[in-house]
Amino acid sequence: MRALAATLAALAAALPTQLPAQSRDFSAERLVAPPTDSWPTNGGNLYNQRYSPLSEIDAGNVAQLKGVWRTRLRGSGAAPQYSGEAQPVVQDGVAYISTGANDVFALSIDSGEILWQYTANLPAELPSVCCGWNNRGVALSEDKVFMGRLDGKLVALDRKTGVPVWTIQAETLEENFSITPAPVYYDGLVITGFAGADRGTRSR
Repeated sequence: MRALAATLAALAAALPTQLPAQSRDFSAERLVAPPTDSWPTNGGNLYNQRYSPLSEIDAGNVAQLKGVWRTRLRGSGAAPQYSGEAQPVVQDGVAYISTGANDVFALSIDSGEILWQYTANLPAELPSVCCGWNNRGVALSEDKVFMGRLDGKLVALDRKTGVPVWTIQAETLEENFSITPAPVYYDGLVITGFAGADRGTRSR
């Protein structure tokens, strides 16, 4: 029993810093407004404008910007076939970023600490992938992180832990479909596109 207690204590000490309280406001009104305290969608808002009305950084002080921390994502997506094409989405002090290996990381905005990691474990050979393994980002809801995978699966992860909540085979790998774009979350729905033109499959 003592050995078990010691093991549990060591595991608890190794757990990441607790995530901040999660925002429950993912209403349409908030998601279409220009972001001011987060970056909740791949394009900043549902209009994909990539615009923020904040004015703290301007032409007079932009030269003073400097790095605060740098985090290495444990070698994910570092091999030559992978492309880093995703932008982070940021909510409640946490940045969520995916790699070309379809792995997802939650990072503390304050420290860069990795709070959790989801590993896709894609097979070494994918018939649907032609010229580059990439992923263009994730979507957030009140309690989940959504990501499309190169094997045609759509995955929902728990925002607090990164543990998969559900996984569906959204399209068939055998017909050369893959998912590379960032999904969109809106009003309880997850919307995604499918790639496939590299192999002669019509995207949709």
